[in-house]
Amino acid sequence: MRYRMYVAALMLMLCAELLGQYKPMQVGKGAPIPGETLINVIVGEYAERGVSFSQALKNVSQRFGLRVGIRVNVTTEFRDPLININLKNASLREVINQIVRASGFVQSEWYIDGSDADAINIELGRITGADLLATRIRNWSAPEGYSPDEVLANLLIYLPELRQKVYGSSGVAGNRMPVQQGCVLIYSSEGQTVSAIIRDLAKIANRSWMFVFVQNDLKKCRMLLL
Repeated sequence: MRYRMYVAALMLMLCAELLGQYKPMQVGKGAPIPGETLINVIVGEYAERGVSFSQALKNVSQRFGLRVGIRVNVTTEFRDPLININLKNASLREVINQIVRASGFVQSEWYIDGSDADAINIELGRITGADLLATRIRNWSAPEGYSPDEVLANLLIYLPELRQKVYGSSGVAGNRMPVQQGCVLIYSSEGQTVSAIIRDLAKIANRSWMFVFVQNDLKKCRMLLL
């Protein structure tokens, strides 16, 4: 009897040790894991066939509970490239690598946002002139009565410095109605860059986003929520 108990205890210790050494960890669909651990989980099978680059990253965001911030830098025009990948038993890190590589941009990088471990920043292309998102905003308060999504999606209009740079003195035609129900945004900033404001608003809204920076024609710049 004592021998059997000893063998059983030994087997339990061995199993615990093996489980502790087993890396990387597995994750099922729709099971978000926060922090650095997330990008190292193994995805049993992952495929994207004939979907746009932005849709592929939106799918990653929704499946793994990850906020994605994408910045695309082009000189004249951006056409959302189509993505085709098929991976088995690869890490989420490699899934993101493959999607970014499949975008066709020679210069590209991505990294985990140091201030938010559940946020991934992706940058495609190179900035050849002034960086619009590096514009520093002295004092700004979000317009009253609008949702976080609404303000984030229309930041080029709601930030006076950006509106002036992109649209000039002519302003922007059209009026937007305040939120009739649901959450409204209360937010103000002082001395922050546009990039920092976007990160703040994306975190509040819990949304992924893509900013297209068209350097030779600022009127073609746009902010999209994913």
